[in-house]
Amino acid sequence: MDIEAALRGRGPGTIDGGSGVDVVAPSAIDGDFEALWRRKLAATRLMIMDRSAVALRWHFDVPGNPGKTAVLRCHREGRLAGYLVLMSTVDQAGLRKMMVADMLVEGDDSGVARELLAAAFRHAREGGHDVLELLGFPDAIRGICRSWKPYARRLSTPPYLFKVHDAALRDALADGSAWYATPYDGDWTLIP
Repeated sequence: MDIEAALRGRGPGTIDGGSGVDVVAPSAIDGDFEALWRRKLAATRLMIMDRSAVALRWHFDVPGNPGKTAVLRCHREGRLAGYLVLMSTVDQAGLRKMMVADMLVEGDDSGVARELLAAAFRHAREGGHDVLELLGFPDAIRGICRSWKPYARRLSTPPYLFKVHDAALRDALADGSAWYATPYDGDWTLIP
Protein backbone atom coordinates (compact mmCIF):
# COMPACT_ATOMS: atom_id res chain seq x y z
CA MET A 1 0.00 0.00 0.00
CA ASP A 2 2.76 2.47 0.89
CA ILE A 3 4.64 1.74 -2.33
CA GLU A 4 1.51 2.11 -4.45
CA ALA A 5 0.59 5.34 -2.64
CA ALA A 6 4.06 6.75 -3.20
CA LEU A 7 4.10 5.80 -6.87
CA ARG A 8 0.69 7.32 -7.55
CA GLY A 9 1.14 10.35 -5.29
CA ARG A 10 -1.73 9.35 -2.99
CA GLY A 11 -2.11 10.98 0.41
CA PRO A 12 -1.58 14.44 1.82
CA GLY A 13 2.20 14.56 1.66
CA THR A 14 3.79 17.20 3.87
CA ILE A 15 1.55 20.00 5.11
CA ASP A 16 3.19 23.20 6.28
CA GLY A 17 0.94 24.95 8.76
CA GLY A 18 1.65 27.40 11.51
CA SER A 19 -1.09 26.41 13.92
CA GLY A 20 -0.70 22.71 14.56
CA VAL A 21 -3.38 20.22 15.43
CA ASP A 22 -3.89 18.47 18.76
CA VAL A 23 -5.97 15.40 19.60
CA VAL A 24 -8.38 15.33 22.54
CA ALA A 25 -11.15 13.10 23.84
CA PRO A 26 -14.79 14.00 23.08
CA SER A 27 -15.21 14.98 26.74
CA ALA A 28 -12.97 18.01 25.97
CA ILE A 29 -15.59 19.50 23.63
CA ASP A 30 -16.35 22.85 25.25
CA GLY A 31 -17.64 26.37 24.66
CA ASP A 32 -14.92 27.02 22.06
CA PHE A 33 -16.58 24.44 19.79
CA GLU A 34 -19.96 26.08 20.27
CA ALA A 35 -18.50 29.54 19.56
CA LEU A 36 -17.00 28.20 16.31
CA TRP A 37 -20.38 26.69 15.33
CA ARG A 38 -22.16 30.00 16.03
CA ARG A 39 -19.62 31.92 13.92
CA LYS A 40 -20.12 29.38 11.13
CA LEU A 41 -23.93 29.75 11.35
CA ALA A 42 -23.64 33.52 11.03
CA ALA A 43 -21.37 33.24 7.98
CA THR A 44 -23.12 30.56 5.91
CA ARG A 45 -26.37 30.05 4.06
CA LEU A 46 -26.04 26.27 4.23
CA MET A 47 -28.41 24.16 6.28
CA ILE A 48 -26.29 23.08 9.23
CA MET A 49 -27.24 20.88 12.17
CA ASP A 50 -26.92 21.77 15.85
CA ARG A 51 -23.27 21.59 16.81
CA SER A 52 -23.53 23.06 20.29
CA ALA A 53 -21.05 21.67 22.81
CA VAL A 54 -23.85 19.78 24.59
CA ALA A 55 -25.07 18.16 21.35
CA LEU A 56 -21.55 17.21 20.21
CA ARG A 57 -20.61 15.72 23.60
CA TRP A 58 -23.90 13.76 23.75
CA HIS A 59 -23.29 12.39 20.29
CA PHE A 60 -19.59 11.55 20.48
CA ASP A 61 -18.72 11.05 24.19
CA VAL A 62 -20.28 7.60 24.47
CA PRO A 63 -19.83 5.89 27.86
CA GLY A 64 -18.06 2.54 27.60
CA ASN A 65 -16.60 3.43 24.20
CA PRO A 66 -13.14 4.82 25.10
CA GLY A 67 -10.63 5.29 22.32
CA LYS A 68 -13.16 4.81 19.51
CA THR A 69 -13.58 8.55 18.94
CA ALA A 70 -10.91 11.24 18.68
CA VAL A 71 -11.36 14.99 18.28
CA LEU A 72 -8.72 16.95 16.37
CA ARG A 73 -8.52 20.69 17.08
CA CYS A 74 -6.80 23.42 15.11
CA HIS A 75 -6.21 26.85 16.66
CA ARG A 76 -5.35 30.08 14.92
CA GLU A 77 -4.67 33.41 16.60
CA GLY A 78 -5.65 32.08 20.01
CA ARG A 79 -9.04 30.61 19.14
CA LEU A 80 -10.49 27.41 17.72
CA ALA A 81 -10.45 27.70 13.92
CA GLY A 82 -11.62 24.18 13.14
CA TYR A 83 -12.19 20.70 14.44
CA LEU A 84 -12.53 17.21 13.00
CA VAL A 85 -14.04 14.15 14.71
CA LEU A 86 -12.77 10.66 13.88
CA MET A 87 -14.57 7.41 14.71
CA SER A 88 -12.92 4.01 14.59
CA THR A 89 -14.65 0.73 13.69
CA VAL A 90 -13.72 -2.81 12.72
CA ASP A 91 -16.03 -4.58 10.29
CA GLN A 92 -16.92 -8.29 10.27
CA ALA A 93 -14.01 -9.09 7.95
CA GLY A 94 -11.54 -7.37 10.30
CA LEU A 95 -11.09 -4.22 8.17
CA ARG A 96 -10.11 -1.37 10.50
CA LYS A 97 -11.83 1.80 9.33
CA MET A 98 -11.57 5.34 10.58
CA MET A 99 -14.35 7.67 9.48
CA VAL A 100 -14.33 11.45 9.43
CA ALA A 101 -17.58 11.82 11.36
CA ASP A 102 -17.71 15.61 11.49
CA MET A 103 -15.62 18.64 10.63
CA LEU A 104 -16.20 22.35 10.92
CA VAL A 105 -13.82 25.08 9.77
CA GLU A 106 -14.23 28.80 10.27
CA GLY A 107 -14.55 30.82 7.10
CA ASP A 108 -14.00 27.75 4.91
CA ASP A 109 -10.27 28.27 5.50
CA SER A 110 -8.66 25.69 3.21
CA GLY A 111 -5.40 25.83 5.16
CA VAL A 112 -7.11 24.79 8.39
CA ALA A 113 -9.17 22.14 6.57
CA ARG A 114 -6.03 20.76 4.91
CA GLU A 115 -4.17 20.60 8.25
CA LEU A 116 -7.07 18.80 9.94
CA LEU A 117 -7.47 16.29 7.13
CA ALA A 118 -3.72 15.62 6.97
CA ALA A 119 -3.69 15.11 10.76
CA ALA A 120 -6.64 12.71 10.40
CA PHE A 121 -4.72 10.77 7.75
CA ARG A 122 -1.67 10.52 10.04
CA HIS A 123 -3.82 9.59 13.06
CA ALA A 124 -5.51 6.77 11.10
CA ARG A 125 -2.18 5.48 9.78
CA GLU A 126 -0.48 5.62 13.20
CA GLY A 127 -3.48 3.79 14.71
CA GLY A 128 -3.06 0.92 12.25
CA HIS A 129 -6.27 1.60 10.35
CA ASP A 130 -6.70 0.20 6.85
CA VAL A 131 -9.07 2.90 5.58
CA LEU A 132 -9.75 6.57 6.27
CA GLU A 133 -13.28 7.25 5.03
CA LEU A 134 -14.90 10.56 4.11
CA LEU A 135 -18.61 10.69 3.25
CA GLY A 136 -20.62 13.83 2.53
CA PHE A 137 -19.18 17.28 3.31
CA PRO A 138 -19.20 20.39 1.12
CA ASP A 139 -17.33 20.25 -2.17
CA ALA A 140 -14.47 22.45 -0.89
CA ILE A 141 -13.55 19.79 1.69
CA ARG A 142 -13.99 16.90 -0.75
CA GLY A 143 -11.83 18.84 -3.22
CA ILE A 144 -8.92 18.86 -0.78
CA CYS A 145 -9.19 15.10 -0.48
CA ARG A 146 -9.56 14.62 -4.24
CA SER A 147 -6.23 16.40 -4.73
CA TRP A 148 -4.66 13.54 -2.73
CA LYS A 149 -5.91 10.98 -5.30
CA PRO A 150 -7.92 8.73 -2.96
CA TYR A 151 -9.78 5.63 -3.91
CA ALA A 152 -13.43 6.54 -4.44
CA ARG A 153 -16.67 4.64 -4.85
CA ARG A 154 -20.28 5.52 -5.49
CA LEU A 155 -22.89 4.41 -3.00
CA SER A 156 -25.81 2.39 -4.29
CA THR A 157 -28.23 4.43 -2.17
CA PRO A 158 -28.22 8.10 -1.14
CA PRO A 159 -26.45 8.67 2.19
CA TYR A 160 -29.14 11.07 3.42
CA LEU A 161 -32.87 10.59 3.13
CA PHE A 162 -35.50 13.21 3.98
CA LYS A 163 -39.18 13.81 3.44
CA VAL A 164 -40.57 17.32 3.18
CA HIS A 165 -44.17 18.26 2.48
CA ASP A 166 -43.54 21.91 1.59
CA ALA A 167 -42.73 22.03 -2.16
CA ALA A 168 -40.47 25.11 -1.96
CA LEU A 169 -38.45 23.64 0.89
CA ARG A 170 -38.29 20.26 -0.87
CA ASP A 171 -36.89 21.92 -4.01
CA ALA A 172 -34.32 23.88 -2.00
CA LEU A 173 -33.17 20.77 -0.12
CA ALA A 174 -32.96 18.68 -3.31
CA ASP A 175 -29.81 20.68 -4.13
CA GLY A 176 -27.00 18.93 -2.27
CA SER A 177 -24.95 22.12 -2.19
CA ALA A 178 -27.54 23.67 0.18
CA TRP A 179 -26.54 21.29 2.98
CA TYR A 180 -23.52 21.03 5.24
CA ALA A 181 -23.94 17.27 5.46
CA THR A 182 -21.53 15.02 7.36
CA PRO A 183 -22.01 11.55 8.86
CA TYR A 184 -22.88 13.37 12.12
CA ASP A 185 -25.97 14.80 10.42
CA GLY A 186 -27.40 11.36 9.71
CA ASP A 187 -27.40 7.94 11.33
CA TRP A 188 -23.92 6.96 10.12
CA THR A 189 -22.23 7.73 13.43
CA LEU A 190 -24.92 6.07 15.55
CA ILE A 191 -24.66 2.65 13.88
CA PRO A 192 -22.14 0.44 15.70
